[in-house]
Amino acid sequence: MKKLVDEMLYLARTDASLQLVYSQINLSDVVWSTVLPFESVAFEQGLTLDSEIAPDIQLQADEGRLREVVRILMDNACKYCEPKGKILVYLEQDGDWASLMVSNSCVPSMQQQDLEHLFERFYRLDKARNREKGGYGLGLAIAKSFIELQHGTLQITTEADLFKAEIVLPRLSEGQTGQTEV
Repeated sequence: MKKLVDEMLYLARTDASLQLVYSQINLSDVVWSTVLPFESVAFEQGLTLDSEIAPDIQLQADEGRLREVVRILMDNACKYCEPKGKILVYLEQDGDWASLMVSNSCVPSMQQQDLEHLFERFYRLDKARNREKGGYGLGLAIAKSFIELQHGTLQITTEADLFKAEIVLPRLSEGQTGQTEV
C-alpha cells in the first residue's frame, strides 16, 4: 500500500511541479548498479539476463529518478518475461544521445491497442487486474513522465516474441544544470 501511495504522490507532483536536480552522471554506472540486483531475480525465475553496456557514457540528469526508471523497466522485464526466457539490457552512445533498451522475450499476445495504452495510469495487460504479477499499472506512466522531463523519449515496441522498451536521452541539454523546477 505504501508503494502505491508513493507512486500516486509522485504522479500528482509530476502533474503539478517537480524539482529535478541535474548533475553530471555516469549513465553506464547507473545502469550497471541498477541491473545488478535483478541478476538474482532473473536466476530465481529461470531467466537469462544479458547486458551490453557501453562504458563511461556521461550525461546531465537527475540520477535518482533515472535510476528509478531503469528499475521500473527491469522489474517489468522480469515480471513479464516468458518462462525460461531472456532479458537483454543494451546501452550505447550515439553522438549527443544515449540509448538504453531493455527487452524481454514474451508470449506474442500483445495487441497494438495494448501498446497504445501502456503509459496510461493503472492500465494493466491482465484484463482481470488480479495483480497476479504485482504492481498497480503505474510504473510505465512514471517512467515516461520522468524521461520526458529529461527531454528524452520512451517507446515500447514488440516484434514477434520480443517486448522492447527504449529510452533515448540527450547527453546534455541547455538549461540542465543545478536544480530545475518543472
